[in-house]
Amino acid sequence: FASAKDEGFGMDDVVLPAGQQEKTWLWQSMREGKLDKLTYGRLEGPDIFYPSWMYGLWNVSSTTRTVQAPLGEQLFGRPGALEEANKEIGQTLQYKARFKKAGGDAV
Repeated sequence: FASAKDEGFGMDDVVLPAGQQEKTWLWQSMREGKLDKLTYGRLEGPDIFYPSWMYGLWNVSSTTRTVQAPLGEQLFGRPGALEEANKEIGQTLQYKARFKKAGGDAV
């Protein structure tokens, strides 16, 4: 957030809908300058559930079919990021994904 403040834009300039500021620890942490880095523990929670048949370890393949930058190359990432991403078209990434029980039948 330091770079945003240096450019004249800080957390005090951000306006959330009425009553929402007090509902989120993330907002409070940003406003109070206590947010050095996000920790997974506070962000993880049982907010997404999957069908029980997804439980277990899966072999996953993901193939890049297209790369788009609807807001332009400047907002896609660092200089050259869009060009690098386009080189990945047609490449397949293989990895394992694990879905665990969240309590009861929830996955």
